[in-house]
Amino acid sequence: MNFGTVSLDTSKNRLISIGYDGVISDIDSGSQMTSTGLPAAGEFKITGAANRSVDISIAAGEDPSNDSGATLTMTNLNMDLNGPRGFLEANGEFMLKVGLQLRIPAGSVGEYRGGIYDVTANYP
Repeated sequence: MNFGTVSLDTSKNRLISIGYDGVISDIDSGSQMTSTGLPAAGEFKITGAANRSVDISIAAGEDPSNDSGATLTMTNLNMDLNGPRGFLEANGEFMLKVGLQLRIPAGSVGEYRGGIYDVTANYP
């Protein structure tokens, strides 16, 4: 997952989002934001037995941080399913895309890196 380089007014708390389609948006209506670079949703290849269903869950782990230790909070992780179940194709593969929201505290500046979230896939 990559938000690219995001420029926005950090004089107040902000909430931005990257959808599982890779589109960056500013949840705060009326706020100015630009994103450059190559934003991309998270993408995972899940493999297993052909034509089987898999239960999929996602959960936030470690939040992104900058060199001074400040963090952004990951929230509202979402995936390109209409529920918790995906289906492996005839080749035994399923491509899962993940998006999320980032809470950006007022005064946040600098380059934020890292951030971990867990994806779990199990046969029902």
